[in-house]
Amino acid sequence: MKEKLLGLLIVVLLLTIVFSGCLTNNSENNFNDGITIEQIKEKVLETTGNITFYKYLYYLNTTQEITKNQTGIIITGLQSTMIKTGNVDKQNKELKAEEKEKDYCHTEGADYIETNTSCFRWEDNKTYYYINNETFYEKTEADNNITWKTYEVKNDSSRFISDNTDTWLQFSQLERQVFFFFNVTWANIIRLPDEMIDGTECFVLSITNIPGSTDLLEYKTIKYWISKDDYSLKKAYLKQTFEDTILFETNDSLDTIWEEDIIFYDYNIPVDIELPEDALS
Repeated sequence: MKEKLLGLLIVVLLLTIVFSGCLTNNSENNFNDGITIEQIKEKVLETTGNITFYKYLYYLNTTQEITKNQTGIIITGLQSTMIKTGNVDKQNKELKAEEKEKDYCHTEGADYIETNTSCFRWEDNKTYYYINNETFYEKTEADNNITWKTYEVKNDSSRFISDNTDTWLQFSQLERQVFFFFNVTWANIIRLPDEMIDGTECFVLSITNIPGSTDLLEYKTIKYWISKDDYSLKKAYLKQTFEDTILFETNDSLDTIWEEDIIFYDYNIPVDIELPEDALS
């Protein structure tokens, strides 16, 4: 009897080892190239450190829905799109970013069955951002008026979610992604099947178990596409949600989704970042 019990325990132990090994390997070792996630991270950090200039194209899509308390009926919705382009000189810590287009749609109606939708575009309204000599400049063009504002550059990168406390990381999108998600040890990174981006074969990494998120605000999805040729970051996608169950005095719920798509290109091609003369006047 003892021999049978011992034999059964050995079988269970062997099965546990086999299956635990399969599950452990499932995140990154189902690839024939033998490249680990840690190796990819190290190469990305090394490549980013050797990048002096780059450009990016940034899309931010925002969706908001207000749901009637305890009914599940959506009573109003909002969708907006913002596009930003950026030229970055990492060596001199100078950059120029331009918000060049915004769309806005507002919908009212019970569960969108009977709806009243209005949309408009701020094509003539643009905002430009400059970082130059440790000063942050903001130029707004709206209704044929030009307004300049200047701020002191903030350099506090200690908080994870509130990265707007660091002005450079807020606008230098490449360093923002690498700082938060590659140069850390707490993120759980999973390798997904390779994909092609603009003719370049890329590693695809997904990040889960992101700390710093609250019960109301959290990252749902983070994905990165990394060139297999030189380990440069080609594309980033981030999806963030915010749920507030107490809204005004009606106790309606407000759900917000932010989706960021960022394309990186023209690595180490010099960029011309010239601060306009009227910014200093």
